[in-house]
Amino acid sequence: MRGFPLIARYILIIILVISFILFAFINIASSTVLSKEYVLGKLDETNYYNGIYQELESNFEKYSQQSGLEEGALTQIISEEKVKDDVITIISNIYDGTDQEIDVTEIRTNLNNNIQQSISNLGVGNVNQEAVETFINTICDEYANTMSHTQYEQDINNVVMKVLKYTQMAKKALLIIMLVDIIFIFAICNKRLYKGISSIGVAAISSGVFNVVANVFVNSKIKINTITILNNTISNSLREILNNIVDKVSNYGYIFIGIGLVLVLLGNIIDSIKYEEER
Repeated sequence: MRGFPLIARYILIIILVISFILFAFINIASSTVLSKEYVLGKLDETNYYNGIYQELESNFEKYSQQSGLEEGALTQIISEEKVKDDVITIISNIYDGTDQEIDVTEIRTNLNNNIQQSISNLGVGNVNQEAVETFINTICDEYANTMSHTQYEQDINNVVMKVLKYTQMAKKALLIIMLVDIIFIFAICNKRLYKGISSIGVAAISSGVFNVVANVFVNSKIKINTITILNNTISNSLREILNNIVDKVSNYGYIFIGIGLVLVLLGNIIDSIKYEEER
């Protein structure tokens, strides 16, 4: 039974290591992909709104060439500010559970005015208004589809809400587990305070090493900067978010290692002082 305290302490250290790692990962998820403010901030940083605006202008130009309308008939029917507002609307649908639709009234009005002006400039006689309306609907649909890329905002919101709920519960549970674990470590170490402090330090260092190794592994196995989804604008924003998440994992690792080294050093200092006093 003499070895029981040692075995128990190792088990408690392993539990603490796992708790540290899970707590770090949950914190990273909560502050990144599960945060509306974070996502909007990254879209701003990666010039996402301008990218989508330029893509829309390019798509509209193709429709303009096919329609036989004057060059520029489909320009200035939207603004970058309108694009930004609609992106925020979509993000709000996903994170806040709102059910707002993309408003195409402004686009419809501007496009209709441009088409009528183009028809007048070209001197076209009878115009098939039904065909004009169909063309306007096509452009409005193109805008809505380019903006959202998904029709499942509410379904995604349901998933996000559940994940947020469970992550909050997990964080509270992990804090309790870590607190109880640390209490047990000190209890097993009895009056040898330095052993308890050093044990926590070892757990922190182990967690930090895991995070750093995980960062290296992901970067070596997954070429994040080559990931492409839907278009370059979305891909650039996604790459920035993924790179940032991987960096955060590494940063947590270095923080854990730093704290762990301090605790191990502190434990050794206390042990040395106690040894000198007992001499």
